[in-house]
Amino acid sequence: MSAQGACSDKIFNVLIRYNNPPEMELRAAILHDGALWLVVGWLERRLERARSPARLVRPLRLRFERVRDPRPFGPEYSLSGPLPRCALDGPVPALRELGFDVLDLPDARFPIETLH
Repeated sequence: MSAQGACSDKIFNVLIRYNNPPEMELRAAILHDGALWLVVGWLERRLERARSPARLVRPLRLRFERVRDPRPFGPEYSLSGPLPRCALDGPVPALRELGFDVLDLPDARFPIETLH
């Protein structure tokens, strides 16, 4: 997959469950090349008044499930199962073996005012 694929302007909130230790958090996700990807960190582009994802991670064995009646600033999606904690910061070869697609420094920019 190309790091310069099509990207929407919308940033989604996704509820993520971790399996060890069992915790939950909200994580940003974006639509990139027709699929939802979790955002792992942002890089600020001050001169452009924008931010770009540092890394995108897409779980291949889990589904993004739409939340019924999402509340403002609450999750719009949740993952169909728990993630291992290393899924968001592990090395690329290990993540691919675990069933995750990874894009480092994708060509995607978001105006600062669209960030949560």
